[in-house]
Amino acid sequence: ADVSRLALPGVEIFQGDLLDRASLEAAVQGAGRVWHLGALVRPAGFLVTRKRQIEEFRAVNAAATGQLALAAARAGVKRLIYFSSISALGPGENLADGAEPHPLTYYGKSKLAGEAALKDAAGGTGLEHMILRPSMIYGPGAPGWAPLFRSVRRGAVALPANGDNSLSVCFIENLLDAALLAAEKAGSGAALNISEGSITVRELVLLLGSLLGKEPALFSFPVIFLKAVSA
Repeated sequence: ADVSRLALPGVEIFQGDLLDRASLEAAVQGAGRVWHLGALVRPAGFLVTRKRQIEEFRAVNAAATGQLALAAARAGVKRLIYFSSISALGPGENLADGAEPHPLTYYGKSKLAGEAALKDAAGGTGLEHMILRPSMIYGPGAPGWAPLFRSVRRGAVALPANGDNSLSVCFIENLLDAALLAAEKAGSGAALNISEGSITVRELVLLLGSLLGKEPALFSFPVIFLKAVSA
């Protein structure tokens, strides 16, 4: 990945691999606190088998998280903060921190497995730890949102069905503030969701339009086609 934006005064960049235990051991040496954001969101390639998806998700998002926690404990790290995902809980509006997890996607299931791997490692070593579950993050540097913003600016947006499906979103600056506050204030073992609440796709598009001074035309896109492409 491009790490050029991290090349700042006082920042040491160490290149390694989450699947290489030696990399994990070396990376945490001398660290007082570890923020674990490394994850696999989607395996590389356009066509990916279900078996490969599950295997790669488990290896990177679950097993490697446990190995990193063990390495951190051996290195004397004071606290490990694991960035899980709201998808580890599964669908729902304004989910509470303690909601019963029902992940639907392989990614969400692997992030929940990562939480379990962290808890297992911490339970055996006494490592202070906490879990943060960010929702969909928007803001500068989030290219996944760019097509939606461009569509609103052009004045025409295609919505999935009627656009009433809900998203949980969070602005990047709010995510950082919440993470820093939680790391200082929350007790070891806490699992916290970070979200500005739920909003439907239709509401989001209309809100973006009002902020941009646009009134975009809304078109319905058949869900059956989206399901076929996803499959």
